[in-house]
Amino acid sequence: LEAWPRGEGPGELLEEPVGVGQTEVVERGIAAEWWLAVASRAPFVSTRVFVAAFVKSVSAQHACALWFFVPERYRAQPSVFMSHAWDGSMWDIRPPSSDDVVWIDTLAVNQHPVAVAEGSEGGGAAVAFADVAKIGDAVGRIGRTCVCVPGDAPLLPFSRSWCLYEVAKTPQEGLQLRVGWSVWSKKANRKMRRKVEALDVLAAQASSADDKTMIDQLVVKQFGSAGKASAALRQAIVAGFASAAREAYVDDTAADTSEQTAKIVGSGGLTHSDKEIVEMWRNAASTWDK
Repeated sequence: LEAWPRGEGPGELLEEPVGVGQTEVVERGIAAEWWLAVASRAPFVSTRVFVAAFVKSVSAQHACALWFFVPERYRAQPSVFMSHAWDGSMWDIRPPSSDDVVWIDTLAVNQHPVAVAEGSEGGGAAVAFADVAKIGDAVGRIGRTCVCVPGDAPLLPFSRSWCLYEVAKTPQEGLQLRVGWSVWSKKANRKMRRKVEALDVLAAQASSADDKTMIDQLVVKQFGSAGKASAALRQAIVAGFASAAREAYVDDTAADTSEQTAKIVGSGGLTHSDKEIVEMWRNAASTWDK
């Protein structure tokens, strides 16, 4: 923490928070440039560890969201809500290339309990963590949600009820899925596809039984049934993997050049011999879409 850069640049933090309490939770967007500079410093640290060891420590004295420590030049109205599992890595939370400003809960939400008036919005944990009660409103008002799926654990976000809550609060036309770093082996991808085929939204868990019941009911209401919700998410995951595989694939049977070799290395090694992986996800996406 002492070594973390302080200043006005990408990934840097202010010495003291600015504007605490003056900005609504939904408006706490952050420039993708700033966030990627943070994530690149600890790409494989889990979100849970990032919050416990970093976010809470930095903001403890002022009991505010880390967002208020972000230089003001990197604050703006968000265009997309980033939904992710806290057991996933920081690097999984990579914004879509089309979005310059994103909303991320670890930054926008105050991670410290605060006193709120009895009868205030929210219940359970949301009473102690007032910003949490406003996440659903933030999802709906932003209107677009990008679910960040770890490439080696495609069901991780959907194993937690709160990720499904964010999905259910999103207009269906505003939902997209982004696959993080991936394990490009045929065996691993076949295994992941089998897991996707078995996805059941009602199997998702929450620390509170009341939260799970509320979210299960909301998901069913949004999609029409648990079966339809599971099918919609399976299709979104498959489409995400198909897109990621296409982006990573390089036809190395073409004339080899230094540029071509660099593209192959940068893709993580998904080349002509692995074309079966590309076809597998593409065929699955086409079949399930029909």
